[in-house]
Amino acid sequence: MQYDIKLSGTPFDDGAIDLDRLELLAQYLHNIAKGALQMRMFGTSARRGKDTAQITNALKIRLRGLSQGSTVLHLECEPFRKTLQSVQGNLFHQEILRRLPDQTPMSLIMESFQDALNPESNGEMLDKKLLKDLQGFKKVFLNEAHTMQLSNRGSMPDVELRLRDFSRLKQIEDTIPKPQLVMVSGRVEELKFSKAKVTFIPDKGRPFTGFLGEDVAPAEMAKFWGQKATIRGTAHFKPNGMMAYVEIAKVSLATETDAYFSRTPRRETAAQQIERQLQEGKGRGSTLKRLVDAFADETWETSLEEDLQMLQE
Repeated sequence: MQYDIKLSGTPFDDGAIDLDRLELLAQYLHNIAKGALQMRMFGTSARRGKDTAQITNALKIRLRGLSQGSTVLHLECEPFRKTLQSVQGNLFHQEILRRLPDQTPMSLIMESFQDALNPESNGEMLDKKLLKDLQGFKKVFLNEAHTMQLSNRGSMPDVELRLRDFSRLKQIEDTIPKPQLVMVSGRVEELKFSKAKVTFIPDKGRPFTGFLGEDVAPAEMAKFWGQKATIRGTAHFKPNGMMAYVEIAKVSLATETDAYFSRTPRRETAAQQIERQLQEGKGRGSTLKRLVDAFADETWETSLEEDLQMLQE
């Protein structure tokens, strides 16, 4: 598929580009595409380990040429249906995986910027590392007058970037809850694309991704696959307060007393919980909407969900 990147606003945008700027541009395009793909396949952009040859090939973006009209780079890349035919993804994001075959590295880059700069987006496909990669893109810009336009020749909305847009990305990053120690009880599932990654299904709440810490060997985790277990580790969160993944420090067979820890932790603000309730069709819209502004800056744990249940009655 064909894409264009138009650089304009400075005297240097004359149909050519310095090699050092081209190198920066290529590096950050690759970083963002890789992070966005991993968010969709694995639930986090911070996946560890060496990329397979198939993933490396799927992320290739080729420069086909340059033209004037400022400086326009003509790029091409293959849709993932041609490059990731046998790769298994996150079983609990089926709608995302349904769309992925028709997407490309460049479309994921554009979609990531659109999600980050859209005030109405809930940041589901963003995490701290991906936001840092998006912010790193500002190094390509020369000054405040410089603009960059990413386009797919009309098949999806263009993305136009200026230096001032990156302050919005920093604001989003700053709202992400800090990592916290957690203890969660549920069922361990194996996902075969990585020996260091498991999917954990708590009795209550959404399934989430777990990565094995240095003190948890894959052979040890293998003993708990398909069983009820309790994990202890560090939870990392998304901008919407939902948990992105847990770095697992310890795992043990679940006991009856561990049932209290069977809910997926969240670090949503009250406003985020209310908005989620509305999106899930829970609660009276008019009543909940009046509460959004009142609690916009308050951070609540999952227990607020039970309190909101009263508004449905």
